[in-house]
Amino acid sequence: MKNQGSLFRIISLFGIILTSLEFVSNLFHKSICSTEGCRIVAESVRFSDAIIVFTGLSVFLLLFLLSFCRNKTCQKLIDALLITALSAEGVFVGYQLFRVKTICIFCITVFFTFVILTLIRSMKRTFVLTGFLSFASVLFVMFMLKPVGASNVSFNATYTIIYKEGCPHCEKVMKKAEEKGIDFKKVNAQECISFLKSLNIKEVPVLVVNEKAQKIIVIGDKNIENFLFRRNEEEKEENSTTEENSLSGFCPIDSDITNCTDRAK
Repeated sequence: MKNQGSLFRIISLFGIILTSLEFVSNLFHKSICSTEGCRIVAESVRFSDAIIVFTGLSVFLLLFLLSFCRNKTCQKLIDALLITALSAEGVFVGYQLFRVKTICIFCITVFFTFVILTLIRSMKRTFVLTGFLSFASVLFVMFMLKPVGASNVSFNATYTIIYKEGCPHCEKVMKKAEEKGIDFKKVNAQECISFLKSLNIKEVPVLVVNEKAQKIIVIGDKNIENFLFRRNEEEKEENSTTEENSLSGFCPIDSDITNCTDRAK
């Protein structure tokens, strides 16, 4: 029992350190997780990602402190915190798996930390295993509820260009890609509107690059052309200029194509 208590505190301390690092990073508008999945999940939060991270930090801290308390009230609080945490993780994991269909490494690490704590705790109090039932129930509900505007569009091709009918910038960039012999998949913006909204993208064309080590999203015909056609070091430096990194050469998704900026010629 003593070894279980020590292990529980060590894992709780790991959770405290992990969430503390992320919370401090958030204060400087950064993150310890650099994957695209982490960015997508962070941008999906209604208020601030730091609030959720701080909540997680508070839970780990409470679990650590309560583990030193022996009375029944403290023990019940630990059980309640773990069950509630797993229920909440059902929402986060379900959102990543069934909504944005991408994984946040930081979120998954936090989830498995709670799983390990629950398993350690179950050696002493089996009741806490109901947390897994709660997690599974929430995950199932997330799976059953199809979001408005959801689609089955996959971005498994190396290059996918999201376009809108009648958008001159979309036609321009796709024509140039074809001329250069670049293989790409094209997807109508209306077929993946939920994906675009989850990233707060309101313009097309959009290039989704599916590489093994990273996922890249480029917006606007000029930026897409620079990415696709300029690969040497000199051209990469040009891509970092204000003109090329600014959002230019695009058409709004939700309005008439006459509102396109910098119309393609």
